[in-house]
Amino acid sequence: MKKLLFIYNPGSGRGRISKNTEKIIGIFKEAGYDVTVRRTVAPLDCRDFIAEHAGEYSHTVAAGGDGTFHELINGLERSGAAVPVGYIPSGTFNDLAASLGIPKDPVKAARVAVSGSYMNIDAGSFNGSLFSYAAAFGLFTETGYETGETLKKALGHIAYYLKVASDMRPSVFEDCSHRISIEADGDIYEGEFIYGLISSSLRVAGAVSVLPRDASMKDGLFDCLFIKTPRTQRDITRLRDSLISRRFDPEISVSLKARELTLAFDRPAKWTLDGEYGGVTDHARLVCLPSSVRIAVPAKE
Repeated sequence: MKKLLFIYNPGSGRGRISKNTEKIIGIFKEAGYDVTVRRTVAPLDCRDFIAEHAGEYSHTVAAGGDGTFHELINGLERSGAAVPVGYIPSGTFNDLAASLGIPKDPVKAARVAVSGSYMNIDAGSFNGSLFSYAAAFGLFTETGYETGETLKKALGHIAYYLKVASDMRPSVFEDCSHRISIEADGDIYEGEFIYGLISSSLRVAGAVSVLPRDASMKDGLFDCLFIKTPRTQRDITRLRDSLISRRFDPEISVSLKARELTLAFDRPAKWTLDGEYGGVTDHARLVCLPSSVRIAVPAKE
């Protein structure tokens, strides 16, 4: 019998997974799997357990938020096991699942996880550490992981970004602005920026507004956006309008696709990886890893 590891965060999504555990396990068994269940008990528990045990299973399914999936792929990378994965989303934004069309309902997502329909998607490397869909720094980034879950749910999607934009003051820009040299596949961009996003997703923080219309999860290229430091109230207005229209004015931003980037900062910057705190550094090298994650997705009709 095939062996499946089901690892879940019991606190994610107000306990939605815990309430449906029996149904989820039943679906896995009906699909012919011998199921091992593991509840995470602390940060990085998912990563460390998978790193040690992934090779013992033919399939791994993780349930939780984007941070849980981040731990999943890092655990698989450390294990060296080429194991396909399933994902049951139960976080605040669930960007990866939304991008792939994985249902929010945990029981429906469990059926997708063992449906046998897979897609190979890109991931990324940030100074040697893996991320599944987004690395970012700057103003919106810090607001993202420092804002409470309740506020994020209440604001939602584009309104979340507009709330940030409406609170902008010159002092805020001074604190988060960085002079940066960006090398992207050999091209050089220099300037002062308040925000940067390097992504292989179709959504970030529950919104599509910060990504280009031709964003892809499997083209072997990052979709990147760098927002220049606004100098006038007109710049702030243009930024707000850009977030609504998804048409970023080149005078206030740099938008590009790249396989590899190197960023040199004038001083250390805070980063997030997949929405979680990613450390502080003044030098970042990011490499797109084409088709490096094999994940269960809804079957095409």
